[in-house]
Amino acid sequence: MGLMPFAVVILACPIGMAAMIWLMSRGKNKDHGTSSAERQMARLRSEIHRLNAEHAAQPRNR
Repeated sequence: MGLMPFAVVILACPIGMAAMIWLMSRGKNKDHGTSSAERQMARLRSEIHRLNAEHAAQPRNR
């Protein structure tokens, strides 16, 4: 029983650090909506579709 407070003090720092790392990594992965990379991919896909439609609408000279 005499070692219990000592053990709590010694383990408080590593357990607290592990908890903080876990909480920070959870916050980093949490995304409200789409990420900027996903938005950019959607924008690029729409541009590709637009360019393909323009290309298909051009008359062929062959």
